Amino acid sequence: MTAATTIGAPPEFDLETRQLDADTSRLQALEGDDGQRRLRGYGVLFERSVDYVGGFREEFDTQAANRTLSHPRDIPVTLNGEVIGRTGDGTARIGADDIGLRFEVDVPKTPAGEQAWALARRGALAGTTCTFSVPSRSGAEWHTGTRGHTRRVGEFRLHELGLTTSLTRADTRVAKGSFDAYTAARVTESAAITPGEALAQSYWMRKAAIKELRAIYNRSLFTRNTTTEPAEPPAAREAISARRRRVVR
Repeated sequence: MTAATTIGAPPEFDLETRQLDADTSRLQALEGDDGQRRLRGYGVLFERSVDYVGGFREEFDTQAANRTLSHPRDIPVTLNGEVIGRTGDGTARIGADDIGLRFEVDVPKTPAGEQAWALARRGALAGTTCTFSVPSRSGAEWHTGTRGHTRRVGEFRLHELGLTTSLTRADTRVAKGSFDAYTAARVTESAAITPGEALAQSYWMRKAAIKELRAIYNRSLFTRNTTTEPAEPPAAREAISARRRRVVR
């Protein structure tokens, strides 16, 4: 946990940190006509599924940052844990678009700021970091599909954004705890169904399937009967029979 994280986040929050490499985070070093230097990048990407050790995937909903943006707080932007800008004093700004949660920081003329600028210009920054917390009840949902177990974050509270010179393994202890609770609940739910209930469910499913097949069969008979050619009138049938009798004689 970085020094800035302890400043920006109260200890009662279950903090999580994710990282993006320099290319994925789209890091940019920009210098305006007025000489103002800025660093820009993304801390979170929306709708991007990432595999984590522990057997689950994670993705952020496009609306996940809405609460953070609608309830502004003083968010620090750091370099390896040392603050180089803050949203509270206007030296850093955050926003969101279709890609993700983005940030921009004015590079200060401090040792940390000069180092960040020099590293960015050389392409030596490894990427970005994002420290956040997720509301325990409504912030994330789990679902299981063909690609396995996925945690979808629909809301989070931002505590810190940063630049880093070294990428490390993501700290997913909080997410892993939530995943363990989810899988345990699934096992309990499955175990709660008795063999008799499972057999009854199977019986009614088979009965419904048979009913549907019968309906399909009846519809096919109706279609076939209504599309056959009309029968010949009686007079025509009698004329044909008379001709056949003459031929036989």
